[in-house]
Amino acid sequence: MKLMDKQKSLIEKIKSDLVESGYPLEIEVMKELLKYNWLVTPQYHYKDPIEGKERSVDFLCLKGGNIQSKDYEQFYVNLIIECKKLEDKQWVLFTITDAIGRENPEAYIQFVANSRDWMMDFNISLEIDKLHYNKEIPVALNHYIPFNKKDSLYEALNQSINGLYSKKNQVNKELNEYDFPVWNGYIMFVPIIVVDNNLYQYNIASDEISEIDFLYYRTTGMGEIGDSCIVEVMRKDKLSEYLSKLNVAIDQILSFIDTYEPTDPNAV
Repeated sequence: MKLMDKQKSLIEKIKSDLVESGYPLEIEVMKELLKYNWLVTPQYHYKDPIEGKERSVDFLCLKGGNIQSKDYEQFYVNLIIECKKLEDKQWVLFTITDAIGRENPEAYIQFVANSRDWMMDFNISLEIDKLHYNKEIPVALNHYIPFNKKDSLYEALNQSINGLYSKKNQVNKELNEYDFPVWNGYIMFVPIIVVDNNLYQYNIASDEISEIDFLYYRTTGMGEIGDSCIVEVMRKDKLSEYLSKLNVAIDQILSFIDTYEPTDPNAV
């Protein structure tokens, strides 16, 4: 076989192996993030709080802004994304549609410094809630992996949650150790799992199983934390729409902060 033929054969083998790995899903997700102008860090590494081992989550993504015209106001959103190739696996998530388990844990919101008047405004509170809290989205409280398959969902939940807290701890450490200007505002941390195949929900109230493309998964006591935590779980086909709406919400919040004038002239 000629050298050129051997090289072509090797390239085809590499392509085939790449397709069978989880990387095609990660590549698709990264393309979507870049398309919507997120600052993307692939393979964000952190130390497992239980085992003390080095681990990583697929993407740490940042979007937002500093508004210096408002005396160093800021609003940032961090997405902590774990991608999972399901192949022949099915994730069945037990969901509810009432108010139980639907509270928005404060774990996601980091007040950087002083509370500001614009943070207390009702309209801005609604916009911030929309980023990670929608009463029409089903909430999963448990899950089942049928046919004796490996529980890759539990693994993904752990990775995304521990990645979230690692980043949040890093932000706190930097604020405490370095002489930064006193910024005032929010930093939000949103854990996400993106899958390449069908998701299924088992609705506890109706006793029905159906396909679903997006839901919240509420966990308690997983990884480093003891509080409840909501992870957003979605099919890759949903990601573009999700990022588009998220960008609009972030832009609206930044614009609101930039133009906001407190009704009380003595408020900050």
